[in-house]
Parts: sequence; structure tokens; C-alpha cells
Amino acid sequence: SQADDEVAVRGYRQSWYQALADVESALSARLQYENQGTQLALAVKAAQEAERLSEARYRAGSVALKTWLDAQETRRQAENNLAANRLNRLNALVTLYQAAGGSLSAPES
Repeated sequence: SQADDEVAVRGYRQSWYQALADVESALSARLQYENQGTQLALAVKAAQEAERLSEARYRAGSVALKTWLDAQETRRQAENNLAANRLNRLNALVTLYQAAGGSLSAPES
């Protein structure tokens, strides 16, 4: 009947709008993580350079060992943050794939 058709169309529209919202949200998250990743990569480079300089200064006797060790810890933290961001970017990509209608189940042979 016409009423059933209207209910079906309304349900389809709701599903369609929700799918669009899910895709938009996933794209936004992916872009946010990508921008954050760029900044984190720069932080890793800066931390590596700071560690290199701290090591040189320590070996020259101008700073304490703790300064070099602190620089190493800062570099490790920066690398961990970048790795966590990479995981978040990959998860966001999976979410985007699913929101666009992709399936995570393996295809049947």
C-alpha cells in the first residue's frame, strides 16, 4: 500500500542520511589525525635533534648525564605519540571504509 511505501521511503532516507553523517564524521576524524600526525612527525624530528645535541654536549662534558637521558625519554615519548597517531589514522580509515559500506568480513572463496 501507499502508506507502507512511504514508511519504507522514510526509513531509507533516514538510513541514507545516517550513512552520510557517518562518512562525514569518519572523513573528519581521518583529516584530524592526519594533521596531528604531521605535527607529531615534526615533534619527533625536533626531539631527535635535541637528543643528538644533548649527547654531544654530554660527551663534551658540558651537561650532566640526566640531561641526555631526559632528551632520550622525550624522543621516545614523541615516537610513541606518533605511533599511537598512526594507529588512530588506520582505525579511522577502517571506520571510513565501513561507513562507506565496506565489510570487514573475508570474501568467501
